[in-house]
Amino acid sequence: MTRSQDRPLVKVCGLRTSRDLEAAEGADLIGVVVEVPGSPRSVSLREAEALFELARGRFDRVAVMWGPDATRIREVLRVAAPDLVQVHGPVPTGLKEEEVGKVVPSLAVPQATPRDAPAPVKVPDEGGYPFLHLDTAGGPLPGGTGQRSDWSLCRDLVVSHPTQRFLLGGGLTPENVAEAIERVQPHGVDVSSGVEERPGVKSREKVERFLRASLSATKRGRSARDA
Repeated sequence: MTRSQDRPLVKVCGLRTSRDLEAAEGADLIGVVVEVPGSPRSVSLREAEALFELARGRFDRVAVMWGPDATRIREVLRVAAPDLVQVHGPVPTGLKEEEVGKVVPSLAVPQATPRDAPAPVKVPDEGGYPFLHLDTAGGPLPGGTGQRSDWSLCRDLVVSHPTQRFLLGGGLTPENVAEAIERVQPHGVDVSSGVEERPGVKSREKVERFLRASLSATKRGRSARDA
């Protein structure tokens, strides 16, 4: 997916139902957490397949996985047919080139980083990944923690890896996403708990506010550059 001319890409993650799909309308990507025990947003592989079928042609579809091996990634690609697979934990070896091209590694970013500390985030070498996902470190499960990462470090990663396309997650809400975009300048932003009525249930009103805030930040940035 190419970047919108009007704003960064927006991914709404942790969808579970067709109602959540309707709530996410206007986003570019949707994420479905596939069989992650303990997550209030987790669904079965067959449920993910059904959601992705409903989302076909409306969004780019992302299966979110925790610590999968190559065989498990292949199974999810075969059964649920997502466009991308977001991997929390190490990306397994043994994937074919076309499979690597659908993998989005999630990098754990600390909530705060002393300026004299060694680099706490290892960015993969150019490996054919379509995006790199930045999420907040320290949670027991992938995403949905509501905790913000160190945006200064995220910005450093974006600047020091100009050929990579970063999706910024971790504690984003309609109230802070504009500031996050202005400070980090990512290729896209990823939201889950920040647009929920309660854990695992998306709010259409909050998604709309998140989309408007993403657009307003982009317009302000463009105006500042043109001034």
